[in-house]
Amino acid sequence: MKKINRFFSLILMIISLTVFSGCFSYEDINRLAFATSIIFDSGEGGDTVIYLDCAKPYRSANESSEKGRRIIYKGKGKTVFEAIRNANLSSSSRISLTQCRAYIFSEKAARDGVERYIDFLDRENSVIKRPDVFVYFGDVENLLKTVEGDEEYLGVYISDLVAKTNTTPRTIDTSLNDYLTLRTSGANVIVIGALEMVKDVKDKRVELRGGAVLSNDKLAAKIDVDEAQSYNFLNDKVRSGTLEINNPQNSDSFITLEIVRSKTKTDLKYDGERIKLHKDLFVRCNIAEAQKRFLVNEEVLKFLKKNEEENIKKYLGMVFEQYKSKELDVFQIGRMLEIKYPNTVVKGDPLAITDLVVNVNVDIEGPSTNKDTY
Repeated sequence: MKKINRFFSLILMIISLTVFSGCFSYEDINRLAFATSIIFDSGEGGDTVIYLDCAKPYRSANESSEKGRRIIYKGKGKTVFEAIRNANLSSSSRISLTQCRAYIFSEKAARDGVERYIDFLDRENSVIKRPDVFVYFGDVENLLKTVEGDEEYLGVYISDLVAKTNTTPRTIDTSLNDYLTLRTSGANVIVIGALEMVKDVKDKRVELRGGAVLSNDKLAAKIDVDEAQSYNFLNDKVRSGTLEINNPQNSDSFITLEIVRSKTKTDLKYDGERIKLHKDLFVRCNIAEAQKRFLVNEEVLKFLKKNEEENIKKYLGMVFEQYKSKELDVFQIGRMLEIKYPNTVVKGDPLAITDLVVNVNVDIEGPSTNKDTY
């Protein structure tokens, strides 16, 4: 029995040594630069250009605090792998991709097609698939020069921005893992997040603004901020946010409804000729603000409910018809058809024979509904 216990103790010791030997020592960390984001751009002559926004940590045996500085590496090559290898040639530290928080395609790279970059992101073992993918609309080098302050590390800043705004209905985020999954199903039309540089009070800042539609890995359209809200409603991605409606008691003022809960149920039916895409929306909200005089009663609440339901239904229909006319299946109808009717063959584009059927139920409740504004 003692021999067996000693044997298992020895095994546990070996396992422990193996596990702990994989940890970074401070000497190892000092030899690495961690990319927080990768920007893919298209160069002259079809070359691949990549920018690696890196954090170069420093940790010594005599101090427990961590120090670091920001370094940007640029690499060119015929492929992403070659471009990253070339970027490593100008670095005294080995560049690690294991801490990357964002994968960004320039507008030019997205228009030319991101297919040439995707295989590396899918195949490379050090690339983690959880971070989001984006299209940046603007000059890449200007983006890297502008980032400062709380945006010191671009990838960390964007990751925090996504985490903070993931309940905002006017932004869109799609992970690399989701992109890799969706591009092999349906019509290969995927919506990912869009980044832009906007003027703040003093400085310019990076913001999530709407989305970018990629069809067969090429940029096909841009979803603006207002369209993004309708897109998110149709795809059950709204958890909170606001809705604005005219004040029925003062036509030149507005009322803000705060969304506290939202749920979209989807069903698809095919009768052999037409496809019916059913979207049943339930939105629960409170009155968050009323401009000017507003007296709350049962009739007013019914009026607000009816008007907001009509507004939501109207804008959802407009966005659906807009992308239907562009032949961009951003609602994944082809994929849903494959799942529900796996043995059915539809001639042509399923989106072209799809009709949207929307039912909206807005419930205005909460303590704020009992308060008048004078």
